[in-house]
Amino acid sequence: MDPNPLGHIHKSKTFRFENLWLREVDCVDVIRNSWISSAGSPIQREISMCGSALLEWGGHLARDFRNRMSDCKRRMVLLRGRRDQEGMDEFTETRNRYNAILHSHEVFWKQRSKPFWLKEGDMNSRYFHMTASARKRKNTFVKLHSNQGHWCSTPDEIDSMIVEYFRNLFTSGGYQSEELLNCVEMKVTSEQNSMLMAPFSAIEVKEALFGMHPDKSPGPDGMNPAFYQKFWHIVGEDVTSNCLSFINTCFFLVGLNDTLIVLIPKKQLEVLLDMRPIALRNVLYKIVSKMIANRMKTVLATIVSEFQNAFVPGRAITDSILISTEIMHFLKRKGKGKSGVAALKIDMSKAYDRIEWDFLKSMMLKLGFDAKWVEMIMLSVSTISYSVIRDGKEQEACLVKDMLAVYGRDSGQMVNFNKSSVSFTANALTQGRKNPEEERMMTGGLLARVSRLGRKHDGVEGSCYLGTRP
Repeated sequence: MDPNPLGHIHKSKTFRFENLWLREVDCVDVIRNSWISSAGSPIQREISMCGSALLEWGGHLARDFRNRMSDCKRRMVLLRGRRDQEGMDEFTETRNRYNAILHSHEVFWKQRSKPFWLKEGDMNSRYFHMTASARKRKNTFVKLHSNQGHWCSTPDEIDSMIVEYFRNLFTSGGYQSEELLNCVEMKVTSEQNSMLMAPFSAIEVKEALFGMHPDKSPGPDGMNPAFYQKFWHIVGEDVTSNCLSFINTCFFLVGLNDTLIVLIPKKQLEVLLDMRPIALRNVLYKIVSKMIANRMKTVLATIVSEFQNAFVPGRAITDSILISTEIMHFLKRKGKGKSGVAALKIDMSKAYDRIEWDFLKSMMLKLGFDAKWVEMIMLSVSTISYSVIRDGKEQEACLVKDMLAVYGRDSGQMVNFNKSSVSFTANALTQGRKNPEEERMMTGGLLARVSRLGRKHDGVEGSCYLGTRP
């Protein structure tokens, strides 16, 4: 974690590839000359020198739209009355240049407004401008509420608070796995391991790159996927050889896995928990990770439970909506019988950020993945460097809580009890019910409210929460 977030870096010092450069005829020559002059250097050096050359050549193209459009308009007014061939040719040339500037202006704001849904349409830079401005207003915050109860409003206070938050979030909390791993069975077969460990090819490198959206935000090196896709005939050979080398040697160059974290508010901002961290990574790293992911997804259906409806090809998380609706319908209708039924809704707090690396490694080995493959996965997750950009019954309930505690202790996960709940059938509430305060004491706060689904019970209607809501 970088103790000095990048929020104070001046915009002019930060290189970002501009898609409007792709419309310029000279752009390909600038990139080719830079790439040839830096041949033999580490690829990160080649990318850095190419970025510097692009910024020196075309940096002004993203700044003086208004002046260039005004010059073209003024020139067209002067030429409009001429009827000689030379004047008419010059007017046509100026008009074409004006239309090209308008198109570049549209591309400039389209890149910043991120309308990935838009494929074709009329020129509308005003729409893109308004969208980009709205995104900037939404993503800008000037103060945060600290855990101590006071507001942090100065840049230094906000930066320190953000860094401390992520340092605590990404710090290991210890690892114990035997109790949890004893419940895991080997799933991966030798045939699947052979497929995973087959040599990677240049075709897989290209497929991984061209499978990315060209306008995705760049990482610390400033290059987005559009740069590599458009100029693949120039940079493709070096990119391919380096990506294959990273995988075959299980070694990343220093800085390859550097990551920028951008904080996006999920709702009206007050605390850091109300922000969604977005990781911006270098395209080279994303190519390598996507190559690994493309192979990994072929075996996910084997190792991931059939009850998990997300992140597996052929399954959709929307299926869970239908399933949960049927479950709640069953719980509402079941009011008799000796055995009650309960349904748990559990939300894991920052699940992907809290996962323990040692737990991930041990779990993959326990599932039967080849040790070399596990080493490759761990290289992807353990070499990262972050920098932040600022602009039932009580016994059964205790058992559930103990199970969640074991899982959290071993994996590093933490249950968000304020977003988790348990729903009971009506007959479950009549078996050994105690008063709410006694239930709360016996379950350690796991069950704060218990009610009958679909009907009023003890003044409460709906399901109960796993947190400590009053």
